[in-house]
Amino acid sequence: MPTNTGHSSTSAVLDYLRDKTTLLVLDNCEHLVKACARLVQTLCRDAAGLTVLATSLIPLHLAEEHVVRLEPFATPTIDGAERLTVADSLNFDSIQLFTERAAQSLLPFALTDANVLAVARICQQLDGIPLAIEIAAAQARAAARRSDR
Repeated sequence: MPTNTGHSSTSAVLDYLRDKTTLLVLDNCEHLVKACARLVQTLCRDAAGLTVLATSLIPLHLAEEHVVRLEPFATPTIDGAERLTVADSLNFDSIQLFTERAAQSLLPFALTDANVLAVARICQQLDGIPLAIEIAAAQARAAARRSDR
């Protein structure tokens, strides 16, 4: 896609990055794997100071690519969640993440005996996937507003 100066968008980005030391983050590349791979290859070839962090469910299959697979956070078992205490629940990264993010988006939020089972079940249903947990915790504010009406 040409810009107003007649250069492609890739050329404009390259002109900007060429002499810089930069980290470029490309998120959700699985939607456009081939296009992202071509872009990364072009940018890295011509911008020596560029490092690219690309997130994707599918590797880009580039020679320079280093694939790091991230596992979901641990969650309590369904049976174990029934007996879960607040202190024990904080041994699970998924519950810690939900609690921290809910507290950031919904003040005040604290993990209590009254809500620990619900939080554990949310984390279980989301399979311990960090982004899903972050989104669910942020939605706690909207849910709290609806219940206050």
